[in-house]
Amino acid sequence: MRSNPIKKTTLKNRLLSLYQKTLTFCGVFFCTVFGAAIPAFAMNGDVDPVSYINNFYTIICSVITAIGAIVLLWAIVQFTIALKGHDSGQRASSVIGIGAGILLICAPWIVKAIAGV
Repeated sequence: MRSNPIKKTTLKNRLLSLYQKTLTFCGVFFCTVFGAAIPAFAMNGDVDPVSYINNFYTIICSVITAIGAIVLLWAIVQFTIALKGHDSGQRASSVIGIGAGILLICAPWIVKAIAGV
């Protein structure tokens, strides 16, 4: 009696799929285990960690301010295009964009005012 060739190919495909899944799992596992083993070196006692936090805060504030300036400029351009085309929907969305840009530019000062720093 002859065996069905369709069953052999499906069994072969299942074994190949299982092998690929196992190989992928082992690869991810070993990369996670050995990639996460990063030594942590202690800092000298004269370094203040608060200064690092303040520097990080300054960087984040400058990035947010730059994004706000870009959004504001883009919204102003869109508003002028909407004025020329007499499109009220685009005009309204560009006014919202102008407000969002101004809000993003002023975000560091708003956070300082809320936090009381």
